[in-house]
Amino acid sequence: MNKLKNYLLIVFVACILKACNNKESPLEMDKKIDAGIADILSRIKEPVIPNDTIILYKFAGVKPDPYGTHDFYLDIKNAIEELSKRGGGKLYFAHTTGKDEWVKTTEVYRVKGPIQLKSNIELCFDPNIKLQFEFDPASYLPDGPEGTLRRYEGTMLYSFCPLIYAFNCENIALTSTGKNGAMPIIHGDGERWVQWHSPGEKKRMAEGRTMAYKYLRKVNESGSPIKDRVFTNVNDDFFRPELFLPLMSKNILVEGIKFEESPFWMLHPVFCENVIFRDVWLDGQMVNNDGIDPEGCIDVLIENVVFNTHDDNIALKSGRDREAREGAPIEGTELENLDSKFIKNGRIGTAKTENVVVRNCMFKNHYAFCIGSEIAAGAKNVYVVDNHAIQDVKMGIFLKSNRTRGGIIEDIYVRNFQINKVSSHDAICIISNYDGDSISPYPPKFKNIYIEGVRVKSAKRGIRIYGWYDALVENVTIKNVTIDEVEGEQSFVHNYVENLVLDQVIIEGKTLDGVYNKEDRSMPVPRQE
Repeated sequence: MNKLKNYLLIVFVACILKACNNKESPLEMDKKIDAGIADILSRIKEPVIPNDTIILYKFAGVKPDPYGTHDFYLDIKNAIEELSKRGGGKLYFAHTTGKDEWVKTTEVYRVKGPIQLKSNIELCFDPNIKLQFEFDPASYLPDGPEGTLRRYEGTMLYSFCPLIYAFNCENIALTSTGKNGAMPIIHGDGERWVQWHSPGEKKRMAEGRTMAYKYLRKVNESGSPIKDRVFTNVNDDFFRPELFLPLMSKNILVEGIKFEESPFWMLHPVFCENVIFRDVWLDGQMVNNDGIDPEGCIDVLIENVVFNTHDDNIALKSGRDREAREGAPIEGTELENLDSKFIKNGRIGTAKTENVVVRNCMFKNHYAFCIGSEIAAGAKNVYVVDNHAIQDVKMGIFLKSNRTRGGIIEDIYVRNFQINKVSSHDAICIISNYDGDSISPYPPKFKNIYIEGVRVKSAKRGIRIYGWYDALVENVTIKNVTIDEVEGEQSFVHNYVENLVLDQVIIEGKTLDGVYNKEDRSMPVPRQE
């Protein structure tokens, strides 16, 4: 018995020494995080847009009114083409009373169809302006029946064009003039898109067919060429468009605008670099209204954003399953002749999301900060600092993947996150079994994660961390975290972890400090419901 006690003591001391050797002082860690943020910000620059300006209502010869009487679709299209011919500039959605007027009523620019940006173009909005997109799937096929190239839940396809879209562009922006009045609003008519989507998917099921979005997952796994993935039947292919999707673009700024009721995800840059989302308000209560979803992007800044969305507030993504591991063939598409770091050996889809800063944001409603679940190509070098959730969220910090996806999620830093209430899930969760699959051969890998300075008043569950027997969660430090109240029984649960360090972690008044290494094969990895 004494020999056993001595052995266990030696093991415990060895674990402590290992943690101490790997442990940086608070000052050193702060410097490391600050230096990492500074390095990313040193590369992020605002787009340079020429000063040439077209005032939309003067160009169109029709003024906006409170009712959205006129459809500005062709006027916007023609104005962008004219600006592009002149080298670029600003398309100005002006308020007819002038930007400095003290009292304004909302004026509506209605548009039935997508806005397709070109390089060096800025859409600039006065306060009290509403850009109102109108539902009509057939109008969102501006490129003809072959559809528009986009990525839907981690899979490339041709389908209905995102409401605001850019392909292979440089220097694009959506901005506000500020001054007096309410934030300009871009409204996606999302409720009518959902009323089209939901009955349509139910109809497919009633006919004994796979729902459209699940069928697309089979397309992904088949590895079929992108050119063959055309889904543009308005009565059968229910792929709702995003509100804003720049693809294969760089130098992007979105600032000072409120976005409402997207048909699907709200702001979704794909294979982009040098991206800024600043001083934005996202209010989307339709199904799957993720807020900001950078996917396969490099150098991204998200700051001073207010989130109130039906799904993930922020979700960093990098693609789904086979496509994100191997890439999808681009032969016969507009991608074929592009010289891009996101294309390798005639394939696209394997880029990780890396070099991301999220700071000074306000989260509400659904899941606050997430990585995944379409994260098969991985995520790296992410800094989440000085954020708040003063109202309820369903999940606090959430890193998620599964065995069909895989991916390496590493070098993630979270510092100073104040949360009022986590109403239905975990304050902090790293889960590797998002869909319940326990046999696929691509377990995700989470490693080198640092979470410090989290304050939670109450949560349904506390801290939950699960790896896999063949892919342990490694080198996670959770420091200076306090959760005042946990409503359920799971204050702290973990399995398949190595070098999980809790330092100054207090849940319901109980200190949980220690180094945790656990691999209990009798305890299954739970599914995230």
